Amino acid sequence: MDFYDVLYELINMILHSSKGLKILEINGNEHRLNYRFRTLLIYALNKKNALVSLRLLNLIIGDIEEQKELVIALSNNTTLVSLHLSNNQFGKLAGKTLAPILLKNKTLTSLNFSNNRRELTIKGVEAFAYALSENTTLRSLTLSNDSLTREGGIILANALFKNKALKSLDLGRKYPFVNDYVCLNKIRMEGATKLASALRENKALTSLNLSGNRRKLGDFLRESSTLTTLDLSFNQYELEGRKALLHALGVNNSLTFLNLAGNGFYGHDGRTLAQSLITNVTLIALDISKNRFGAFDDAYGGQLLADALCVNNTLRWINISNNSLGKNGGYVFIKTLGKNNALTHLDLSYNQFNVKCRKALTEAYKSKVGNTTTPIISLAIHQKNWKKNVLQTAPKDFFASF
Repeated sequence: MDFYDVLYELINMILHSSKGLKILEINGNEHRLNYRFRTLLIYALNKKNALVSLRLLNLIIGDIEEQKELVIALSNNTTLVSLHLSNNQFGKLAGKTLAPILLKNKTLTSLNFSNNRRELTIKGVEAFAYALSENTTLRSLTLSNDSLTREGGIILANALFKNKALKSLDLGRKYPFVNDYVCLNKIRMEGATKLASALRENKALTSLNLSGNRRKLGDFLRESSTLTTLDLSFNQYELEGRKALLHALGVNNSLTFLNLAGNGFYGHDGRTLAQSLITNVTLIALDISKNRFGAFDDAYGGQLLADALCVNNTLRWINISNNSLGKNGGYVFIKTLGKNNALTHLDLSYNQFNVKCRKALTEAYKSKVGNTTTPIISLAIHQKNWKKNVLQTAPKDFFASF
């Protein structure tokens, strides 16, 4: 049975299943969606059925006219709630092609149009932004890896001044690279500034991904009062940008999750971060992985962070992996952190710990045994042979997350 046979059977299930297929994912591995099956899919979308979630991934949908036929069917559909159109090579005019879905569909609450591969034209972004400004039902929009330009960012920001329904917006740009992401956003300073202005007025948005923006957003974070989730990873801020961002965190009173991974923080940035963690009373989860708080094996950064975490009583989850804490920074961090009774998840992996550090971890863990209110649930280390040599007395479930 080849790809088209499988596709035929899946779509046939939508049309003839007595209970009704609710979720359908077609990953085409860059197969072309030919006329026969595109026609059948369009017919299925136009027919009343139980389908609420459709994921069309890695397909070559066809030329613009063929894409429009599919878009018309999606626009008129009355059952879909979630639509994922990732990596389908819609082309530079994709924004204009897809705009009717946002204008006409009244049931869709989640749209993922990521990995378009080509830089969207200004006309395409304008059409999409206008549709977004008029839409009142969409709650989640993902446009990651769509090569939005500076002008595109400004146009999209203007739509956010008007849209009062969207709760989650993803404008990050991510490329897989050795189990990691290198993020390159094209919105740049003007686009980010306009976006920040729009978000000061927009009180509906609660989740925002601006990874890879590479511009200062400290003032925005300071003034934001509605965002609860913010991803600013891999922005590689310069010194003043890092300071502004960390100071802003100290006065922000809405964020519960913040991702600052891969931003070039050094040991002395630990002082500013520590001060912010002492005054911040809302943050629950913090990712500061892939920075250099322990650069040059200096205990300074590790000590400051650990001291702050002993005072902070709201953080439950922190990822400090890949921070070069080393033998000195790692040791003081672990010893001081033993006093924290709030953390439930901690990731210290890839920090070049020595035997002394691992023994300190053993003692810290043992001090938590029996403390049923605030156990460290996840303590990922990823250090060769450390479990065998040091934590022989730990219970089996302690290693579940490694």
